This record gives sequence, structure tokens and C-alpha cells, in this order.
Amino acid sequence: MTYKFKTNCIKTLSDTHTPVELYLKLRDKFPNSFLLESSDYKSKENSFSYLCLLPLASFIAERGQTKITYPLGKAAECLSTAEIDVPEQLYAFSQMFEADELEHDFITNGLFGYTSYDAIPLFEDINFKAPANDIPLLQYHVFKYLIVFNHFNNELYILEHLLENEVSEINQMQNLVNHRAFTSFKFSAQEQETSNFTDEQFLSSIKKGIQHCYLGDVFQVVLS
Repeated sequence: MTYKFKTNCIKTLSDTHTPVELYLKLRDKFPNSFLLESSDYKSKENSFSYLCLLPLASFIAERGQTKITYPLGKAAECLSTAEIDVPEQLYAFSQMFEADELEHDFITNGLFGYTSYDAIPLFEDINFKAPANDIPLLQYHVFKYLIVFNHFNNELYILEHLLENEVSEINQMQNLVNHRAFTSFKFSAQEQETSNFTDEQFLSSIKKGIQHCYLGDVFQVVLS
């Protein structure tokens, strides 16, 4: 089955907004939102930040289980991560969605998310002891709304993806963007900071990493 989206777009100036400011403003209204920030505001090629809101479909791979959800209330799939080809399944998932291709320099539709370092064994014949945590190995969504910052041109775009017979609410989204107030939350640390390295152990590991680079075993070592 293929899901086809119609895309609406509003363009405005971004000089009074920042990605973090809009994220703080909208995160409570849109749970499971993503903020993907630009790596360089000075380069035209890498000057876009994306605020992704209201996931319509998702592909989330955890160590034990991969869960795939779809639009329109279709039943979710739960698969054993160890028993599937995750990259192949993710690609098949991405091909289920079609949207208008707009004449912009940035990505206007598709999957937005992340692939973690610990997901390497899903792509390569490599096994290692990963740290115990509850963060998914990879997580991608199709979102109804995208807010795109073009930092190079100080432009902001609001994009809305609609399935058949859905009514546009892009003007309401623009009103939320222009609303000045946002909720702030107080927080405090529950535990003291700890490290799994002493300074001496870390320096020793750096020396070992450099030596393995000299030997040609690796070309890059990430210790932190």
C-alpha cells in the first residue's frame, strides 16, 4: 500500500525565531517531536534546521523488537530485530509514502530521524558490547508538519502533509509559531555525575587508539 500526501507550504522570515525557541514552544502540543539542527549556518549547503511535528508513521528498531506503525489506524507490526534485515525493512517502509516534490533546496518530505552508533551491527558484520540503555537503535518517522529554517537566507517554511480528504490546519500552525509565549520547566539532577573512565585510563586508551591507527587496524577511533 502507498500513502500519498498533498503538501502545503507557507514561507515567512525567520529573523525573530530560533529552532530551539520554536521547539520549546511546540514540544508540549506535539509529543514525539524532533529537532534536527544545521551543522553550519555560514554555508548555503548545510544551513537548514528541521523541526518535525506530529508523526503519522514510524519505524523504531530497539535491541529486541522493531515496531512499525502506519497512518489511518492500520495495525502496527512488531518484529524481532534479530530475525529481520532492518535496513531492508526500513527501505521498504520508506517506499510506502509519496508526497509533492517542491522546488526548494531542502528536504520537503520523507523520513526524519536518527541512526545511533550502537546500530552498527544492523548494517555491518560487527558485534560489540553496547551500553545498556533504553534509547532505540534507530528511529524514523513520517511527520505531518515540518518547520524548516534556512539560516543562510533567514527564511522559515511551514510544511503540511495531508492525506486524502484531510482538511488543512496550516494557518493554525502558523499562529502557534507566531505566538510569543512558551512553557519552561524547572529540573534538578537526581544523581551525581559519574564516568566509566578515570583520567589515566582514558589517556591510556588514547595511546592504544593512536597505535592501532599507525598499524592500519582502524582509521578512526571514537572513545567518548
